[in-house]
Amino acid sequence: MQNVLCLTGGPNHPFDRCTPIIKGFLEATGLFRVELTEDQNRLRSLGKWDAVIVYAERYDKLTPKQEQALCEYVRGGGALVAIHAASACWMQNEAWMELLGSQFTTHGHMADFTVKTTAEAAAITPRLRPEMVVFDEFYILRWRTKAKRTVVQTGSWEHQEYPLSYVRRYGKGRVFYTALGHDERAVGHPDFAPLVTKGLLWATGHGDGKPIRFACVGYGPYFGMGRHHASTWRETPGLEFVGVCDQNPARVQAAVEEMGECATFTDVEDLIASGIADAAAVLTPHCAHEPLVVRLLEAGLHVLVEKPMAVTVEECDRMIAAAERSGRTLAVYHNRHWDPDIVTLKRIVDAGLIGEVHSIECNMLGYGRPAQWWRSNKAISGGVIYDMGAHQLEKIMQLVSRNGSAGPHVPVRALAFGNAHKRVWWDVTNEDYVRAYLRFDHGLEAQLVQSDLAAARKDFWTIQGTRGGVVVPDWGQPAIVTSPFHNTTVKAEYPQAGSDQGPSYYTNLADHLHLGLPLIIPPRWARNPIAAIRACEASAREGRAVEVTFDL
Repeated sequence: MQNVLCLTGGPNHPFDRCTPIIKGFLEATGLFRVELTEDQNRLRSLGKWDAVIVYAERYDKLTPKQEQALCEYVRGGGALVAIHAASACWMQNEAWMELLGSQFTTHGHMADFTVKTTAEAAAITPRLRPEMVVFDEFYILRWRTKAKRTVVQTGSWEHQEYPLSYVRRYGKGRVFYTALGHDERAVGHPDFAPLVTKGLLWATGHGDGKPIRFACVGYGPYFGMGRHHASTWRETPGLEFVGVCDQNPARVQAAVEEMGECATFTDVEDLIASGIADAAAVLTPHCAHEPLVVRLLEAGLHVLVEKPMAVTVEECDRMIAAAERSGRTLAVYHNRHWDPDIVTLKRIVDAGLIGEVHSIECNMLGYGRPAQWWRSNKAISGGVIYDMGAHQLEKIMQLVSRNGSAGPHVPVRALAFGNAHKRVWWDVTNEDYVRAYLRFDHGLEAQLVQSDLAAARKDFWTIQGTRGGVVVPDWGQPAIVTSPFHNTTVKAEYPQAGSDQGPSYYTNLADHLHLGLPLIIPPRWARNPIAAIRACEASAREGRAVEVTFDL
């Protein structure tokens, strides 16, 4: 844990609203403890601080002792992160201006503009989004140092390109500055937290080491799963594809044909013994996840496992325990965490458009014979609800955790009810129909129906709140928000969010493995859909309500 002093305060900016956001996302990493202060005399004694953030607007001058102490702190190896109005602070202090490297000259109107990440940024603040659109105050800067600096982000204003974020070295220390961050609309932008966090990590001497070498364990043909993962490793800075292991030699050959020359194995023990991989992705059928994951973790590899995490809660717990014993990362590929439907629904709920949510329904419906493959074999797949149903239950948990009184990683109890039918598709062993219903202790109810016997369709999502409701009729369609207003009913379409929301799954995983940033989907979170499925299955089998606890 590194200690960070954040100097803030001044006119013309809502520092009182913005600095808690910055403190919040930095401390949420578990890497930093941030103390906020408006007393610039604290700059005179910085020995106990690992980094200093200046997010302030001060028109007075630094005293000679304050300026000298700050410059000596950075020159001696300290870290400085400066945000937005910091370039308008203490402009009469020559040493401070030279330390920071730039000075505010003017700004445009508050507006949307595009911020572009430079090619040079990858080695400094890795895996930033190539472009983002932000509503902010565009700062025009002039350089106050002749020393070398590296521009991380640029923006265009009135047809001219300007630097917006940059880094520089100062003696043994490091400086990161971004001109972004006028108010909470900018500071709360989903790409602002990664920018400042990675700038702070660079300033404190943290960065990527050698690429993490990944191998596929399982390279099945369905959905191009092996190719998808291997290709994404090649596209994600800090990750590397090195090989494939599959019991079927034909699938090994398919991997070579699709991905080019790579190390190949038909036995996971040979892969482990080779030492070519730092991590493995387990892409096998669901029933084989647990033994492979535990073995790979015990061998000292990081492990990514496809969703669903496993078939039983007990298997999930053994996998989590193995990760804790080994000190290695266990990640679960819930890549649909950022699907447009759930991102849109969370925005509507967070904006308070429908009040407090009390009912959530999700329907995955169709009518037709399932394909004859392992995903329709209950002994291998776990059942019909373990496929897309596991994704949708993970989305339901996102809505529940945002609506309930419990905070992150707090046990939340529910009663589970389930029902299942086997009536028509006898040539496969999965259920034809499953209903999973959860009633949480704080009153909210949620249900998922997955059926291959649903000739009459229902809305994909229906969410009811205390001041309105929202429906998503089908994949890709706008959400329809309905609200009572002065004895009438108002309906409005809310377009679905784009597909590029938040960090990609592998961006987050690489940030975790290299920089120590937390997983957005830790294994205990990925365990929740399995706990829900198993409790609802027990209810259907035993004809009673089953208590279940989630880590939300």
